[in-house]
Amino acid sequence: FILDITKFNLIKGDINVMVDSRHSSVAIDNGNVKNWDLRFSDGVDFFISKAKNLASGAIVFDQSFSLKTSLLEFLSSSVDKAVGVMKGANQLLVDKKVSITSFEIKGMKNSLKIKNLPGAITNLDFSVLKRGNVFEIYRFDGKYGEGDFSAKGTLFFDDLYPEVNIDYKIERSNVALFKRSSLLISSNGTITGTELPYKLNGKVSLLHGEFMDDASDFNKDNTVTLDAFKKYLPQRTAVDKKGYLNLNLSFDTVNPIVLKNNLAEVYAKGSGQLGGDVLSPEINARPEIIPNVS
Repeated sequence: FILDITKFNLIKGDINVMVDSRHSSVAIDNGNVKNWDLRFSDGVDFFISKAKNLASGAIVFDQSFSLKTSLLEFLSSSVDKAVGVMKGANQLLVDKKVSITSFEIKGMKNSLKIKNLPGAITNLDFSVLKRGNVFEIYRFDGKYGEGDFSAKGTLFFDDLYPEVNIDYKIERSNVALFKRSSLLISSNGTITGTELPYKLNGKVSLLHGEFMDDASDFNKDNTVTLDAFKKYLPQRTAVDKKGYLNLNLSFDTVNPIVLKNNLAEVYAKGSGQLGGDVLSPEINARPEIIPNVS
């Protein structure tokens, strides 16, 4: 098997990566690597791949890269805009099976605009590396809705779905709802599990809220199916019919929430539970009107 890549050019937005003609060949003969030397670059960004045989006959592949985060716009239809740089390296061992022997990826001061999600994620710093058999999310923090969020945890791959153990924290983030409504929230909790659907357990504090939409936009029942939020969530595919996340989130109001439209102005407080599948979540709320304010 011989491959000579003399022409390759990836152009997407601010990405213009082409193959380095001095590093553009691959030659493998009956499992023996004669040559594997690939480099793609635009002078600043790069992706390098090299390979060699071990004494055992296995093949080890070494990759390293430094690429603009805007590559995610090309790889995922869910990303409208991405700004920043991501760097990393990994090593693959190919014997009777493919094993990831080392892995690291990190980024600093990245920004993401996710399709249908109001606002943008900014100041995103992340670092993920492999320690033994575990992938560790060493750092994942940034800003959303003028608030801060962070997450740390581990992923362990020994089956079709990884074993997940992640802690998260959100501080004073403004979340846009419906058309003219928003909530200022803080939250902390965990995402855990060994297979889909994973479990999201946590507590949400409603620091401030304004519901300014017309009454017709809200369901009058205490149990509300949040169909209006589905446009912000990933669509289920045939492979993922099991669901992504099962929610178990308690919430309470720290300060009164105002419900104001052309019919009334009401202040309320309360508590409740957010549960069910993340693609079809439900709220079981216990609201209380504050008469001396309303």
